[in-house]
Amino acid sequence: MEQNGNSIARDLEITLDNLCALGEGGFEGGQGVFGVGSRGSTMTDHDGALYVKEGVVHALRLSCAAMSVLTRDVILSELDEGRVRIDPFDPSQVGVASIDLTLGSEIRVILNDDSAIRVTDDADYRDHTEVRPLDRPYRLDPGVTIHGITAEHVTLPDDLCGFLEGRSRFARLGLMIHVTSALVQPGVSNRQVLEMSNVSSRALEIVAGVRICQLVLMRTEGRAVYRGRFQDQREI
Repeated sequence: MEQNGNSIARDLEITLDNLCALGEGGFEGGQGVFGVGSRGSTMTDHDGALYVKEGVVHALRLSCAAMSVLTRDVILSELDEGRVRIDPFDPSQVGVASIDLTLGSEIRVILNDDSAIRVTDDADYRDHTEVRPLDRPYRLDPGVTIHGITAEHVTLPDDLCGFLEGRSRFARLGLMIHVTSALVQPGVSNRQVLEMSNVSSRALEIVAGVRICQLVLMRTEGRAVYRGRFQDQREI
């Protein structure tokens, strides 16, 4: 892939001279290698090489400790060591690069009302919703959003975070598992709430106990523990 050096320079203002200061041999990072040459700069990683004509490197977004997705063997190792805890847990929930999570036995439904909900910092979703048992299939009509919650309690260490993603089989029916809040913060120990929406043209029936979503784990650059509003959430 070839890019215009001037436009890249405006982006990051990193010149070949800056890289040369790192030494004739180039700079080797944990996830890739920067090489410095007389006609330009090349960054190589697992996917190949990025060549920049004017001696300007656009690829410094690749850091020495870049975040990485955990695959099956690493996930199982983290579970065995107790750093990641999923309760209840069955080994069959672990896929190639994710952990399947199950829909719990209650949902939260947004109440019908003609008045608008004002979106402010102190807006509370609980003022506009009610909890209902999911003891039978719930009809989710097109354009409607409900809250679900995972049956599993998820605990992560301070150097892992996660993202909740839908499963293909349900996405192809038009079921969204989260509206925007997919991030599972490092250091959490809670059940995960799902903002589930039907974006199809037909009603969907939501059933408890289904492996409804998957948790993708990533190793962070640095350590942190989430101390926010939902850090210990146990109920929907």
